[in-house]
Amino acid sequence: MNEAHVTTASSETSESGDVRAILKERARALARPIAAHAQSATRSVVVFSLGGERYALETQHVFSVTRLCDVFPLPGAAPHVLGLTSVQGELLVVFDLRVLMGTARPARTDATRMLVLGKKHAELAVIADAVHDVQSLSDSDLFASPTSAAEGEMQWLAAVTREAVSVFDASALLSDPRLYVDEASAGALP
Repeated sequence: MNEAHVTTASSETSESGDVRAILKERARALARPIAAHAQSATRSVVVFSLGGERYALETQHVFSVTRLCDVFPLPGAAPHVLGLTSVQGELLVVFDLRVLMGTARPARTDATRMLVLGKKHAELAVIADAVHDVQSLSDSDLFASPTSAAEGEMQWLAAVTREAVSVFDASALLSDPRLYVDEASAGALP
């Protein structure tokens, strides 16, 4: 009877040793750095101000940032159309998104810039009160846009950062029909 008890005790010790080895291996596997997991996608954005708020656009849709130069008004154009300008020999329509978003329109200053935007080529320009910097954002830095955003602006917003920078959906912005001017909407001259 005593031998049976000793045999059972040694087999229990060997089983508990196997369990401990398995648990140690699991603990090592779980203790690996998070970097081993897939990294979230990153994007480069240009951060700028409009009416006291900060916004961002992916740099792949920004062809250039220039000083606000001469803008020639278009007769009969909508209030958000500032006019025509020439950027590197190309005529572009300049838009003021602040009008469409219903935000303040501070006076032009030395910091006022034009962002030349487009999908494959320069399509239009938008005015910015100031351009701050270029940043790299990862998907983990972005949160869903608040539902309280103005309705006109909401269709362009893709996300917001922890620093309260609203990130534009450049594709939605560039496909908005209000950002294109044709002869009928610009009050064609006779």
